[in-house]
Amino acid sequence: MTDLPLLLVIDDEPDRLEQLAASLRTVLHKVAEIVEWQPKANEDPLARFEEETSKNVRLVATDQDLTRSGTGLLGSSIASWAQDKYLPVCNFSRQPQRRLPRERNFFEIRVPSEATDDARARYIGRIFRGFETLRSHVESANAGAPLARLLAGAMGLPSLVDDVTPFVASVGLANAGLIQGRQSVEGLPTGVERIDLVSFMLGHTLLNAVLEFPGPILGREALAAYCATGPGDADRLAKVFKGAEYVGPFAEPEAYFVKGMVDRKIDELASSIETDATDDQYNKAAVASVLDQLHPHACSRCGGERGGFWCPFVERAVCNRTDCSVQATAWIPRGASLCRVEKDYFDEWSPLLGG
Repeated sequence: MTDLPLLLVIDDEPDRLEQLAASLRTVLHKVAEIVEWQPKANEDPLARFEEETSKNVRLVATDQDLTRSGTGLLGSSIASWAQDKYLPVCNFSRQPQRRLPRERNFFEIRVPSEATDDARARYIGRIFRGFETLRSHVESANAGAPLARLLAGAMGLPSLVDDVTPFVASVGLANAGLIQGRQSVEGLPTGVERIDLVSFMLGHTLLNAVLEFPGPILGREALAAYCATGPGDADRLAKVFKGAEYVGPFAEPEAYFVKGMVDRKIDELASSIETDATDDQYNKAAVASVLDQLHPHACSRCGGERGGFWCPFVERAVCNRTDCSVQATAWIPRGASLCRVEKDYFDEWSPLLGG
């Protein structure tokens, strides 16, 4: 046993458990110790989970379907137990046709289902490192400081405090559920437990809100939408905006970009051309000054020529035309200023889900 933090891997198929654990040991060499658990029919799964997580476990990676163990255990149950301990969970499935539960838990991280074991290990490793970076920042800072200030600082972008504040506020109800009942039973978390809680909240807010719903941070395809081009230009745009990449927790090479830095680069490009374009067309004109033959996106209303916004539900560019999209609703976190909901999708689902 080393002094490294632990990553608990759970799978009821021994060969696959061993293979994923081996991949994780390569990805997280000298960063984490990998602990394996194969649930079995003759054990109490909750008691075993309590035993395993009584050690220095920082993250859990579990297969969603653990029913071969004969316990009826599911990865979603593991996620629920882990949430009580402020332990992040990466929930994966090797069978894309058996989807994870449709109702997504905000405090759950879903590994892409199409991933190979090596790709799955790289994804889980990225999540592990991200939470460790956040935890290190919370430990070195004052864990009682405002959450938005802690989050912006952990991202390495302290100037974004005002930009991430709405995200933190919009997930407040989910965060409140983490400590519901503790105040009267055990008292509010303090010391190490408070560090666990704050790291848990900030990690999920960053991963499942800030990075997923474009606002102060844009993913590659959202960057293309912001420039009113199609996803086919994502690689070329990444080169144009070299230096504007987000490099904080959960970052990937050329996967996310800081909007403020993107805007500065767009203004720099636009200063060398003559244009009276506004909004999305201004951005497009700027990048067109250095990129030839921009690709249109898949909107039939404008022929893929407009954009500026990203719909996370249909996963394509939209614009602010009233027949194209509607403003952010209760479906989108506050602060996701570059997100709008595609009009047909909204019209179909808002009667059932509310707007």
